[in-house]
Amino acid sequence: LGHDVCLLAPKGVGKTSLARRFAQLFGYGEAYSVFCHADLPAHELLQRRATTPDGATEWRDSPLLLAARRGGVALLDGIHRLPRGTFAGAVGPLCVERSLLSLPDGSRLVSAAQW
Repeated sequence: LGHDVCLLAPKGVGKTSLARRFAQLFGYGEAYSVFCHADLPAHELLQRRATTPDGATEWRDSPLLLAARRGGVALLDGIHRLPRGTFAGAVGPLCVERSLLSLPDGSRLVSAAQW
């Protein structure tokens, strides 16, 4: 409803289930899970390089970026495991200004209001 939400509770108590139910009840699109870990590079919160079956490389959107593009909910599981500054460095401008985000592939994510 226009606000970020952070659920803090011990492991296994149902935070993800609650968030998915919330998304469903309030008419958001799909809920996309991002599993965070200490070795996750900042750019991979948005996009990652992948190899196609014919051997070419391409950028693929992360679950976080898919949620933003499709109007879904992003569930950042284990965000506390990311090194300091990783999240802010990757998506800080989007969280603060809600307008523009430069992506690793050279494209930009622009809010509907700015479009």
